[in-house]
Amino acid sequence: MEDLIKRIHTRYDALPDTNRQADMWSATFTLMGLRYEATFIHTFLNEVSHMRESSFYQMILDEGRQEVLLASSRSVIYRVGMIVFGTRADEHVRDQIEAIDNVETLDQLADQIQLVKSWSELIPSLDAKPSAD
Repeated sequence: MEDLIKRIHTRYDALPDTNRQADMWSATFTLMGLRYEATFIHTFLNEVSHMRESSFYQMILDEGRQEVLLASSRSVIYRVGMIVFGTRADEHVRDQIEAIDNVETLDQLADQIQLVKSWSELIPSLDAKPSAD
């Protein structure tokens, strides 16, 4: 496998456009991810500096960061809500919170926890917020 990666490296390095090289590495590692474990791929990724320059690779990182932010925001809502309301969010409330895919909206929801008395009051509080238009 190492020999194959070296041959690919040689071939991609021959491409005149460094953006194209980075995109080719992105595609290669994305496809490798369908078959190989992350630790195996990581050893080769460290040898390929062009990969980190790829717009596709950056897009994947950005999406990952966004998912982490969403998960963190939801976690704060669940933890603080548990403290303030004394109960865990029921399945209906959790479904509604999980459906929110905007960090700012989740932050607004977190801000509202101190202003309402229950989970059931928290979710409608989003509709009551004036828009920033």
